[in-house]
Amino acid sequence: MSNVVLERPELFNQSLFQPFAASLGALILENAQLAEASSFQPNISILVRTKNDEVGLTRIFQHVYRQRQTYSGRIDAIVVDTESQDSTRDIAQDFGALVVPITQEEFSYPKGINSGMSEVRDDSIATFITVGHAQPVVSNCLQAVARHFERDAVTGVYGSAIPHENASIGEKILFSNRSKAKNGVHSVLKSGMGVFGATNCMVRMETWHSRPFDEAYAAGGEDTAWAKDALRSGEEIVYDPAVNVHHTHGLGPINLYRQFVHWSQVVKGPRDFSNKGISTRRPDLFE
Repeated sequence: MSNVVLERPELFNQSLFQPFAASLGALILENAQLAEASSFQPNISILVRTKNDEVGLTRIFQHVYRQRQTYSGRIDAIVVDTESQDSTRDIAQDFGALVVPITQEEFSYPKGINSGMSEVRDDSIATFITVGHAQPVVSNCLQAVARHFERDAVTGVYGSAIPHENASIGEKILFSNRSKAKNGVHSVLKSGMGVFGATNCMVRMETWHSRPFDEAYAAGGEDTAWAKDALRSGEEIVYDPAVNVHHTHGLGPINLYRQFVHWSQVVKGPRDFSNKGISTRRPDLFE
């Protein structure tokens, strides 16, 4: 009998705004249980980008700790931190994670990822990229995502973002989507918005070394662009519901609209990062 469980089952009980919440949780769990049959458990890393994420980072490290108890390979932890004023860095150091500091002035989305990826140990086959305020949905997320790299053609694996405990009504409606989970594990044929988001994706390190995230996409969209290049090169990008994370920002209607407009813009091409722009649409980062 599988020991795989939903990390936060209570988050699937908000049926007022998530009419398919129960079935979504069941579909995700069903796919996660399939991963238990795989014995491919190579050395991997997890890269967490943070800014004042003491609560979320603690939860992620608890997840990593539990995974380490049953996972036969090594799981390294790297934290790229942008000027946290809370205990985020202390938590990372106490856990034994490698901390890579980056200033807000020099920050951009791809630079944050690349600076952490450059510190991954040579024998890690792939790295899971996430953020400190996301939380894996299932208890075997890292094992589930790593198993796909047994096939050489696979260079990237990702899941969806679904509502977290801070989700606004709009976010609960927008991100409560069961269609991808219903389709189960599958290879994607084209890139676009919502494909290969860097809140929960794993990248083959050999491929990253030959093609890092494009730092021209400073304002975001570097993850979508990376997936597009991978598909053009004949590489395989896999979607797996077991890789889903709880990840929302608690945005009201105006800021949710601003964020959606921003996503729509960055997937079309490179844009410069703006501290003013992010503080306008993402007040949660500066509270």
